[in-house]
Amino acid sequence: MSCPAGYSCRVSLTFVLSHPSQKASRSMPFLHVLTSRRPPALLAALLMAFAPLSPTVAQNEPTAGTNPGMEGFQPLDRIVAVVNDRVITQRELEAEIAKLGGQLDLASMGPDERQRLAERVLDRMITEATMLERAKQIGIQIDDTRLNQALGGIASRNGMNLSQLRQAVIQQGQGWADFRDGIREQMVIEELQKREVYGQINVSDRDVDEYIEQNTGASAQQTEYRLAQILVSVPENASPEAIESARQRAESIRDELRDGADFSRVSAERSDALNAEEGGDLGWRDPSRIPSLFLPAVQELEAGEVSDIIRSPNGFHLVKVVDTRTTTGGADVTQYRA
Repeated sequence: MSCPAGYSCRVSLTFVLSHPSQKASRSMPFLHVLTSRRPPALLAALLMAFAPLSPTVAQNEPTAGTNPGMEGFQPLDRIVAVVNDRVITQRELEAEIAKLGGQLDLASMGPDERQRLAERVLDRMITEATMLERAKQIGIQIDDTRLNQALGGIASRNGMNLSQLRQAVIQQGQGWADFRDGIREQMVIEELQKREVYGQINVSDRDVDEYIEQNTGASAQQTEYRLAQILVSVPENASPEAIESARQRAESIRDELRDGADFSRVSAERSDALNAEEGGDLGWRDPSRIPSLFLPAVQELEAGEVSDIIRSPNGFHLVKVVDTRTTTGGADVTQYRA
């Protein structure tokens, strides 16, 4: 197994054994293992550090029958990824996949489709684990006060109070403590993004002046777009062959969409975007918040239509206009002088 530069890789398999009469959970045919010695500077690089182990590793896995006295026992769970001290089990992976049941028809997926989905969900779980590890290293913490404020906001946006939100979470089969932990982790990741990604953005005085010029006295009406994207990523310094391979993959996805395939399903199965399993949803955006590479194509599309392939430094994109709406009221810009 080759190891990415800057990382120390190791194979680690741990089994919790069950009695032969208990049904063993189905094992995934791949295993991701990573121990990071230093976190990458850019979060976008995280996705490039992981790949399934070669079949030779799986052939060398220990089995219960090889240990004296353990004949007839079967694995109840297994480790599918290790990121430093964070262990991701097969049961956790399958639980994350099950959460997508409201967006994808999991029952109708064939083995290959489910395998691709599982690999993408695991990639996302590894990325999040790496980001949480990085956040821990630099001391990012979310205290209970901030967490409770966030939970209150979630409850309010859903027309509930905090007690009602807790009851709704429990009724959906999720523990309240697990739900709180999940929201806390999301907040930690957002804080990390602010520090390590947004902190690198430098807005010049000219940028500010241009924004004021464009938005002061803006039209009373403007169109907002709800967007979704599918990304076929291209690594930095990729070879011409790798770029051409990515282009062909993007063209294949485009053709599949033109033949009527569901955008959310294709995103979950084939997109490289971090939010692929959420259908690539980018939310509602006014034109000032749409990347300049996307804007001309977006403004030509009707609701429900998908753009042609758009090339960016990150790779090849297909952008869908999920819906549009018209908002009223111009932008109020207040200038402050030191």
